Amino acid sequence: MQLQDAIRDAPSFLRNAQDVAQRNPANPDTLYMWDNQVTAIEAFLANTEDLNGQNPDLSKVRRELFDLKKQIQNKVLEFELKQENQEMPPEPTEEDLIKDMVEFGKDIRALCKELGQAAVNDVKALQELEEPRQVLNAFLVDTETLQGKSVPLGKQRQMAKETRARIEARIAEIVKEWRQADLAGGDDDDDG
Repeated sequence: MQLQDAIRDAPSFLRNAQDVAQRNPANPDTLYMWDNQVTAIEAFLANTEDLNGQNPDLSKVRRELFDLKKQIQNKVLEFELKQENQEMPPEPTEEDLIKDMVEFGKDIRALCKELGQAAVNDVKALQELEEPRQVLNAFLVDTETLQGKSVPLGKQRQMAKETRARIEARIAEIVKEWRQADLAGGDDDDDG
């Protein structure tokens, strides 16, 4: 994402996140709204990580989005735990969080290797990349504040970032090819 695009889009992401964060889940059938918002926040934060610090307004929005993401996730977790008559667990320590993320990073490493071998050649196959892309986004966002605190985690993050960049480039390439083919064949639709 380019800096000007991030600055332009940031207020919309912030408004949407603030709107969802003000609400409380009412029933399990509506939890998808909170999950979708978390996914959108993670995508924006992952897309703008390398831009952080280049613009003070963007950096401020990113900090707010990190906080809102946590609020939304906590509301969902609290709702789910109440359904089970359980209480919210205490916040993990940074040490525990690093340990958990390094362990999860092993799954990320396997996912990256799998994605490196995946053959996605057309628009119909793009859906296969959506869930892995979301997992990579979540991992990168959840570990962004832990950078420099664990060598293994740093290596896992680097692999995730490189894999994510390859996926994004492949998606852009496939969409561009599809659009060109659609435009080239577009005149045929009018004849029918």
